[in-house]
Amino acid sequence: MAKDLAVDLGLELAKFRDHEFDKLRSDPDATFRNWLRNAQPRRAGVSKAFNRAEDQLQAQLQRVADLEAEEALERVEA
Repeated sequence: MAKDLAVDLGLELAKFRDHEFDKLRSDPDATFRNWLRNAQPRRAGVSKAFNRAEDQLQAQLQRVADLEAEEALERVEA
């Protein structure tokens, strides 16, 4: 299942074991399957810092594109 979801099984298992749940879970296997479903897919060979930087860059590029679209609309309306 982890392979199909492209998540790191060892990492997610370690995080699951270290997580402090608020309440007792009656089916730990089902809980772990849901944990895997909610995990972020890994990007092979790419560090977390690079992923964050890439996400920030994409957000900034989207903001620039939005501003340019607004300016173009204002020019058309003027």
